[in-house]
Amino acid sequence: MTPARTRAPRWRTRWSGPSTSRTRSTRYSGWPGNGPRPPPAPPAGPVGALLEQAETRWHGPLAQDGRRLDLVIDRAVSALTVPGRTSAQILDILLDNARRHGSGTVTVTLREIGDALAVDVGDEGRLTTAPSALFERGTTTRPGQGIGLSLAAELADSTGARLSLTRRAPTRFTLLLPESQESQESQERG
Repeated sequence: MTPARTRAPRWRTRWSGPSTSRTRSTRYSGWPGNGPRPPPAPPAGPVGALLEQAETRWHGPLAQDGRRLDLVIDRAVSALTVPGRTSAQILDILLDNARRHGSGTVTVTLREIGDALAVDVGDEGRLTTAPSALFERGTTTRPGQGIGLSLAAELADSTGARLSLTRRAPTRFTLLLPESQESQESQERG
């Protein structure tokens, strides 16, 4: 495992497409870690906003660990609607898992795959646990209960989504989210 960086991290959000990049050099002391917990995500909402809210919640705690959080969003699909609360919970579990068990920069990528949206959460760590045991309750590589990934997979299944390990080194998990009926109807109209 790579030791945590000791220099102050730079926060970047990269947007694919014609828009510009933006850089954050400030630290945020929000949940999880310090301060009040944010209000719950709406039942359904734009996936781009969901990822930006996750960035707001997680870049402070990762910065405290000397780690960077990068968001890469395909703007063409960022307005599509997904199950908000459940997707936010799954994303929080994956980011918490990357913080506790991973190393280096954490990257969250939004991309379209056919009729689904893929949200990749990866870091620079290396997975040593057998992939077949990853989503079983009680499986953990460090102190903890071993509940997170199994809960995230169950939440994904409950909404018609799918969570899988897509790369062991560097580690990457992919959440495949079906587009909501609302998104499909708006695409047909527009």
